[in-house]
Parts: sequence; structure tokens; C-alpha cells
Amino acid sequence: MTFVEPTFEIDEKGRVLCLSHSYYPFFKMPNKSYFQERQMENMLTCKACDHYIQNDCFFPRSEIDKIEIDRTEGSTFLCKLCGNRIDRMLTVVHKLYFKERFKIEMPLICCSCYESLKKNQFLKESKRQSLYIIVSLLASLFFFVFLFWSWYNYFFIIWLFPLFITIFNNLRKLVKIQKGRKFYQKYFADFNGGTTSVEQRDTEEPPFQGQRAYKYICDNCHSFCYEMTRFCDQCGTFGSIRPLDENDYL
Repeated sequence: MTFVEPTFEIDEKGRVLCLSHSYYPFFKMPNKSYFQERQMENMLTCKACDHYIQNDCFFPRSEIDKIEIDRTEGSTFLCKLCGNRIDRMLTVVHKLYFKERFKIEMPLICCSCYESLKKNQFLKESKRQSLYIIVSLLASLFFFVFLFWSWYNYFFIIWLFPLFITIFNNLRKLVKIQKGRKFYQKYFADFNGGTTSVEQRDTEEPPFQGQRAYKYICDNCHSFCYEMTRFCDQCGTFGSIRPLDENDYL
């Protein structure tokens, strides 16, 4: 029996698309309406693909079912930058495919963090989230102190447990954000910090004749790009971008 080898790309919204998915032409359809976009979100899963139904994908149907259970019910697949659960199944399958097929460890990045990375605004968004959580945490602590001083009021007992849960969740979110910042500083800061503007790219001299302003290439999909990033915008491979040399041709 012949099995289908999935291939992947990342669209402008940071969503992982499988080129072997039976609904891939619909995913790439331009000018989709709001309802079509909502429909697409529901179809961005292996379970909507004919290859899953026919059980002829690289990933067996039973393994896909297990992946979906781990994604929705456990804490196995979390975003490395924000710590939130990965919403889309294809993002997880993309990572697992490169790990099993090519022994490449790719970090799981949710669409929101991926978009902020592309805009070089991750730290700004991270600080905004931290500020929101700190304000919520301070409000919870203030409410706790207020109730504590009026402990004779039965409302203190009623609100005690929910307050502890809220404070605990806020502290846990702050820890996740701090871990995400450390991961960003280790793997992304040098790359996002050195990006150039579109105007600079247009006026830069090409590294070699005939290559326009491209300066980097992906070793996996061989696509050219303007800037050094930790993962390829086309195939999403982690750590595959390198500078062009004289042996690379268009």
C-alpha cells in the first residue's frame, strides 16, 4: 500500500497548511468570505482529509486520533513562547512529521506568537500581556485583603477559594510568559533584532549577480529569503536558514 507523504507550508496568518490535504485547494482559494474563513478553521485538521478516512497517510489513523486526544485533553503540545495550548492539529502534525522523518526538532509556535515574531513585536505583546496579568493579580490581592479584614462576613468564606484559584492561575501565566521570553532571547532575539526595512532591502546590493536582494536560503525547501530567521516562512523548518554562498544559484 502506498502512503501519502505530507508536505507543509505556512500561510500569511501563521497557519500550517498541508499540501497533501484533500481540501488544500480550498485553503488556498483567494478572497474567502468570513464564513469560508470560519469553515477553513474547522477543516484545518487531519480528520477532515480523505487520506485520514482512507488510512493511507504517513501517520496512521490510530496515531492521528491519539495526537488529537493529547492535543485537546493534555498539556503535551504547548506553545514555546506563550505556553498556551496549540489550537490547530496541523501545527502539531507538522512538528511530529519533521521529528520522525528528518530527526529535526521544531519548536511549537502558536499562530499569534508566529505573527508577532514576523512583525518583530513579540516582546511588546509579551509585556502587554504581563501588565494585564499583573493588574489582575493586584486586583485579586486587594480584594483578598479587603475580605480578610472583614472576615466575620460570610462573603469571605464564599470568595476565598475562587480568589486563590485566580491568583494561582495568574502566577502560572506569568511564569509561562517569563519562560517564553527566555526562549525568545535564546533563539529569536538576534534574528528579529537585526531585520531590515522594506526600503533598505530594495536598495541593498545583491550578494551575487542575478539573486536580487536575497541573502539567505532554506536548506530544506531551497526557498530564498531576505532575513535570517530561526524557521523558514515557506516550509516552517526550524534551523534551516543559512546565508547564501557562491554555490547557490537561482
